[in-house]
This record gives sequence, structure tokens and C-alpha cells, in this order.
Amino acid sequence: MRCMKNARKFRLHPTKQQEADLGLTIEVCRRVYNMALEDSKVAYETECISKSYEDQVAVLTAEKKANPNFKVVFSQVLQDRP
Repeated sequence: MRCMKNARKFRLHPTKQQEADLGLTIEVCRRVYNMALEDSKVAYETECISKSYEDQVAVLTAEKKANPNFKVVFSQVLQDRP
């Protein structure tokens, strides 16, 4: 039995405010990803340990308190793994 793959494309027409919100969300997600990657890299190079998901979520929680832009993005989006 063959499975058929269906794909649909939708064209979005966001308002200027929605474009700004999407841009901020993407920028915050990029920063969080790069921050977690750098944290893991430094921990491995200096201490020869691998950071767990829980360790990185703890760092994310501290960063969210320090950076007000992180509060704009839903927490589940920031916690998802790539």
C-alpha cells in the first residue's frame, strides 16, 4: 500500500504589526538557539561535559527574567528542540 503525501501552500498577507511580531519571534528564537549552542560548546570544551535539556531550560529561565524580549515569545516555542 502506497502512502500519498499531500502538501498545501498558503500565501500569508500579514499586517505591518504582524510582520514585526513575526520578525521579533524569529530573532528571539535565533538568539536562544545560538545561546544554547554556545553554552553547550563552552561546557564541552572547558569541562568536557554535555549539557542536558534540563540544564539548558534552567539557563533559558534565567535569561527570560533578564531579557524582556524573551517574554514576547511563547515559552513552548523557546523550549522546543530543533
